[in-house]
Amino acid sequence: MEVNYRGSHALLTGPLVFPNLDRMTRTLTLPALLAATLAHAQPTLTGALLPTGTYTDRLYAVTSQGQSEDPTPGANQTWDLSTATLLDIGTFTHQPAAGTPYASTYAQADLVWHMDLGALGDNYTYLDLDLTLTMGMDMLATDVPQAPNVYTDPLRVLALPLNFGFSFINSWAGTAGSGSVNWTYAGSGTAITPVGTFTEVALLVNTTGEIAMWRTDPLVPLLLVRDGVILAVGPPANVGVNETRDVRLAVHPVPCKDRLVVQPTALAPWRMLDLQGRTVAEGRFTSPTSTVVDTEALLPGAYLLVQEGEGAAQVARFIKE
Repeated sequence: MEVNYRGSHALLTGPLVFPNLDRMTRTLTLPALLAATLAHAQPTLTGALLPTGTYTDRLYAVTSQGQSEDPTPGANQTWDLSTATLLDIGTFTHQPAAGTPYASTYAQADLVWHMDLGALGDNYTYLDLDLTLTMGMDMLATDVPQAPNVYTDPLRVLALPLNFGFSFINSWAGTAGSGSVNWTYAGSGTAITPVGTFTEVALLVNTTGEIAMWRTDPLVPLLLVRDGVILAVGPPANVGVNETRDVRLAVHPVPCKDRLVVQPTALAPWRMLDLQGRTVAEGRFTSPTSTVVDTEALLPGAYLLVQEGEGAAQVARFIKE
């Protein structure tokens, strides 16, 4: 079994997930986007749309795109993502930074995205919201406290206000590296998902072909692509989540140290993701029996093991001591 370990990548950068987005972003032009607004004014993303106080929703990993088409740019779109497969992995909370466990370390932060992943622990992203000078929302640190990536040049999540058809440059430097990419507010419309239908959704695409979809009532992420994994934020899924519930990918021991025993459900590729969605190891299951995966090179923390294959992906959670 061949295993390939990867280095860290900056947040919101990585390989294509929706294969047609690379071609799509090369053909985007501001006149074409603005022409589409004539039929109906598109929502402007502003700080006033952000949640007030604490806002909590469920957090999902999108393990399969299903029959869903790639989100297309333009005004008044309808994106049918209803056949995607979601795995409920915890809760997502948007809240003021004050009073959170690590607020004193990141004193400049105004906001926090808190991901409560149950047995896998808590993950905090600290953000600076500036609506007066630089006009935007910037990440100061991610993956706190397990393996903090602290930005010396903060990563811009959104420029605020942001009008339909306009772009902003996302440049950053931090513990995990540095880089720059251009984001465009390229689409607006209705997103049909397994956990509900959302109107006035904003689609942002960047020059590497990645996407971010934002709800606007309130302004919180709906879909974020992170290095090959899609995270979705939405209400509890009582019905309609296309998640396979029979034979499941099993792992032990949890927590593990230098090796993880996996009982695969298929002869298929696999990858390990950290809590930032970065692929840290990958390989292929070549036997239907229990397989030992080397975890010695992994940093301590929580991870997801994703088994690829036809239909819904299988996902298991584990902790490395």
